[in-house]
Amino acid sequence: MEKNNGTVSNIDGHFKISLPDLNDFDTIRFSCIGYTTKSYRINEFKLRHKAGDIKIFLSQKTIRSEEHTSELQSQFRISYA
Repeated sequence: MEKNNGTVSNIDGHFKISLPDLNDFDTIRFSCIGYTTKSYRINEFKLRHKAGDIKIFLSQKTIRSEEHTSELQSQFRISYA
């Protein structure tokens, strides 16, 4: 079931989130435009937090403009054809 609980970080990347209704097998996902998405199971995230290892690094994603344009055109045709 999608719980759609979210937050945003400040300019330094710091954030707070409350996870009271999630069980250990739910997933928390970190994303940012232009970067790869990273997901963790809640139990893994809690263990990292307890260990003080809570830094999350996203890798920069490279998208060539012609690929992006082509992908958008394909989605447009599929959605509105």
